[in-house]
Amino acid sequence: MPAKDVTLPNAVAALPGVRVATAKAANGHDLIVGTLNKLGDAFARGDLAPFDLLFVDEAYQADSAKYFTVGGLAPRHLLVGDPGQINPFATVADPGRWRGLPEDPLQTAVGVLLRNHPLTPVHGLPVTRRLDPRAATVAQHFYPDLTFRPAVLPGVRELQLGRGVSDTKSGRSVTVRRRQPSGTRPLRRAPWGGRPATRTAPSTCR
Repeated sequence: MPAKDVTLPNAVAALPGVRVATAKAANGHDLIVGTLNKLGDAFARGDLAPFDLLFVDEAYQADSAKYFTVGGLAPRHLLVGDPGQINPFATVADPGRWRGLPEDPLQTAVGVLLRNHPLTPVHGLPVTRRLDPRAATVAQHFYPDLTFRPAVLPGVRELQLGRGVSDTKSGRSVTVRRRQPSGTRPLRRAPWGGRPATRTAPSTCR
């Protein structure tokens, strides 16, 4: 359910099972994808019928006002996100008037859910696929209540400083190099809990 002025990339639109549909035409499909604004507006107008499950990605960046609009879209909700993300913000003149109130529209979707349903189970993912061991060690300090390990093995990624023209003072530029070429050859796997942990291929790392 993209916006009227949004066109799916050709590679995505060509995938089997992908259809572009309006809210009314989306009813009856097993899975629909849309922003909270789009889903909430369609549901409020009565164009979109309820589903079995609501999956909210980047839930720590979603504010409670948008989450309220989709609250009745499904009886079960699964919110996924990073608590270290920047909190939702507003461009209104005086957003501080609601700060600290139960109805604060700038609470995160996760925050307002846990305040109203404190027994909601929270699961922490034990593996990070984005960070290598060095970066994961630093990031761990920002998540004292969550223990996780990197799925990327040491030496797979590296950051090298080479001479360039981007820095006029030091004459150095930053280049990222991959130790392993991209391709179909699978990378080594890092053990986790007695089982291998799938890792991100270097070609997908930026």
